[in-house]
Amino acid sequence: MSTIVYENVGVTYESNGHQAIKNLNLTINSGEIISFIGPSGCGKSTALNVAAGLIEPSLGAFKVDDEIITKPGTDRGVVFQNYSLFPWMSNLENVRFALAQKADLPKKALIERAKELLDKVGIKGKSQHVYPSKVSGGMQQRVAIARMFALDSPIFLMDEPFAAVDEITRKHLQQLLLDLWEKEKSRKTIVLVTHNIEEAIYLSDRVIVLHEGEAILAKEITFKRPRNRQSLEADTEYLTIRNQLLEAIEGKV
Repeated sequence: MSTIVYENVGVTYESNGHQAIKNLNLTINSGEIISFIGPSGCGKSTALNVAAGLIEPSLGAFKVDDEIITKPGTDRGVVFQNYSLFPWMSNLENVRFALAQKADLPKKALIERAKELLDKVGIKGKSQHVYPSKVSGGMQQRVAIARMFALDSPIFLMDEPFAAVDEITRKHLQQLLLDLWEKEKSRKTIVLVTHNIEEAIYLSDRVIVLHEGEAILAKEITFKRPRNRQSLEADTEYLTIRNQLLEAIEGKV
């Protein structure tokens, strides 16, 4: 169980004096999925990098269960847009390596567990043993998701994880993430950065709109889970929420 708190967080880059985040106050409950959305340069990735421990706030504090976080840790699994797989390892070895960071098990047991995780994300047989460069972007991101679940971190941080794939693959990966999340006995806390309003609504419990470094809207998404994409997008409330988010992104709130 992990509760995340941004406590009056501000981030100013020393190199150019740019204030990327201003007075961010946000509590994310354990097991909740939230999305940061907003125009390019609004501070979405900076907010996520603070949570990952890659950036230390200039002001305020980022906390997990009341502990101040200032560096990366295995309690937070991260998936980036560029997959970040080790190119010299096979898909299977990438996942096995992640498992070895958390589980003191014989290599054979780690390999079997890695195979199970890859099976869950739809990578089977010979595809498990090839190198990331030999498979599609969608397949690489499936491996990255399997590796994230291998770490079994209570918190998942995802920075535009599906932006580099085609629309059909993107929807498959969104559904894969939700299916894995919903089957967990203890659901992970997920923080997602995306430019895609539809993705944010479909996946999230709340959508946070950032504009010029400030959180200007926190919209609760109350549609019941599991969600059906077709019926959701035909719902008039969905269209209202989408328009509200779009207006906020454009700075009209």
